[in-house]
Amino acid sequence: MKINDLSNDNMSASSNSSDETKEPAACAQVQATTELMEMILLRLPMKELLFAQAVCRFWKTVIEGSAKLQQALFFQLPPKGWSFSWRAPKTCRV
Repeated sequence: MKINDLSNDNMSASSNSSDETKEPAACAQVQATTELMEMILLRLPMKELLFAQAVCRFWKTVIEGSAKLQQALFFQLPPKGWSFSWRAPKTCRV
């Protein structure tokens, strides 16, 4: 094996590692964007949303600071003019 072959192998390995470092940076940017985190967290079931507060301080801050997430957890009343009607599920009659 030649020295050039080794240096090319190292360069290809370093280019792969730079791609790997870009991914966490992009992930961090998404997580740092409060609106995106709110949209992602709104898709969680209530139980998972409650547990998500324990993941890290940033997530807890996002959940506590978001009116929509607080309403999803029933910690805050919805805005005026919003109506909620609950109907019992229909049962099958035989």
